[in-house]
Amino acid sequence: MPNINFFGQIFSFEYIFEKNPPFRLEFLYIVGVFVLLILIAILGWVWLGKKSEKLPLYRPLQIRFFNLFFYTGFAGLVLSFFHWQQMVYLGSRFFFLILTLFFILFSISLLFYRYRTFPQELKKYQQKKNFEKYLPRQK
Repeated sequence: MPNINFFGQIFSFEYIFEKNPPFRLEFLYIVGVFVLLILIAILGWVWLGKKSEKLPLYRPLQIRFFNLFFYTGFAGLVLSFFHWQQMVYLGSRFFFLILTLFFILFSISLLFYRYRTFPQELKKYQQKKNFEKYLPRQK
């Protein structure tokens, strides 16, 4: 069980803003997380792409999902490379913290779109399709 002093060290100003943090092999797990985010983006693109063929309203959701996961994973891999090469300031933990905060904020935005905005758009789309079903068609 980690002690309290360990958590105090992680959230300390000096730890976060250290300009050249040392590279540890445990950091490869973080690289694995970023690769996993890219794989999730690709799988989500394929899965939502199949849904968007049936219903075109899924296309904006597909794009948002892909952008969130792919670009977060890619930026994380770039930051990991900077950290591995021990580039001063660019490999600092502060940029990983910023990337994590952006990921959390845009995930909340994606969830808000999926569970608030998307059902309203889907309802409007279904009403429009139902209305157009009874309109005469041009020959």
